[in-house]
Amino acid sequence: ILVAFLPLYYNSDVNNGVCVVATYVQNGQYVAVDEANNYSIVAYGDTFSDVASYGTGFFVGEEGKNPQYVVTNLHVVNDFYNSNEGQSTYLKTTQYYQDYDGMYYPVYLQFEKIELRVYYSQTDYEAAYIDDVGSMDKVDLAIIHIANPTDKRHSLAIKVPTDDMVGSKVYTVGYPGAAENVLTGASKWGTQDASVKGGIINKFARREGNGVETIQTDAEITSGNSGGPLVTPNGDVVGINTWSTNAEVYGAENFYSINASELVKMLDKNNIKYTDADNKQGNKLMYIIIAVVVLGIIGLLSALILFGASKKFAVEEDPRLRQVQEVLPGANCGGCGFAGCAGFAEGCVKGADAGSLDGLYCNVGGEKCMEKVSAILGVASSEHEPMVAVVRCNGGCDNR
Repeated sequence: ILVAFLPLYYNSDVNNGVCVVATYVQNGQYVAVDEANNYSIVAYGDTFSDVASYGTGFFVGEEGKNPQYVVTNLHVVNDFYNSNEGQSTYLKTTQYYQDYDGMYYPVYLQFEKIELRVYYSQTDYEAAYIDDVGSMDKVDLAIIHIANPTDKRHSLAIKVPTDDMVGSKVYTVGYPGAAENVLTGASKWGTQDASVKGGIINKFARREGNGVETIQTDAEITSGNSGGPLVTPNGDVVGINTWSTNAEVYGAENFYSINASELVKMLDKNNIKYTDADNKQGNKLMYIIIAVVVLGIIGLLSALILFGASKKFAVEEDPRLRQVQEVLPGANCGGCGFAGCAGFAEGCVKGADAGSLDGLYCNVGGEKCMEKVSAILGVASSEHEPMVAVVRCNGGCDNR
């Protein structure tokens, strides 16, 4: 019953827990290199100082405290990670350059400086540092942190999903762009700029070859929102958006998130505290409120049903019965020959309907009481001679 009353729409407060995670390059330049010829440069692009790649992340931490740790995909921070976390001055990309002769050469990014940043907007950011990473072909996760806890975002609660959540509503949240390795300039990266796509959980599965727990949904994951949270309508994180399949290649377009159970393992391994959605105070209060509301609704429905039943199956009562009972003394003595005053009142009404109150008399109320009964029923009561106790034995004043 409680599940039926859970929120059915996206909790926009989740936006206050997500951010952009980006690799920023200072005085960078893409160059095509002939590795077989002493890494000589065969082509190069313009020098730039800008974001080289980015994705989405979300903050985790203790409930009610400013968070410091951010969760994202490893492939979002991979450029920074492969630069020996900023110690190198170049890194090899996955791109290739083709010259006029049809020869292919790998593209490298060389730079003066490379930084990992957490962006709250396009102009508001902090440097970030890697705490732990999984692997690109297994658990594509990374945990990073900023220098100090921030009040610009809050942490999101984590909920390890259960099998009965198949078919449940979920949302992917993030900052998609035209391509994950190019800053388009279209995104503003503020809390109101996050993209939200809804869908349902299709199934839970373990990825072939590595056993990583995943969630298959039809909630769209687009370039740029990799590393963002997959959340329930209540705003709890059940997965980390990671990859999708191409409909032309696989016959269907499906979207996959790494199960929150894998994230919990990584957080526990690094002794990083987080908010468990099942123990979150806000959720507890919500469930209490829901329980009260549900019980109130059940009570109201029950009352309406009973009220309707009482009206439908009600037995009409002659109003004279109550009027007669009100003038009787209420002694319920049985002296009238009935079990109580209610029986006597019913006998009087029946007698009145027959046109006579003969044989009906209230010994406790006496004549005054019967006069009132007669006035109510519109039928005269018969005269009643007082009864006197008579001693029919040898008792007397002389035989005491």
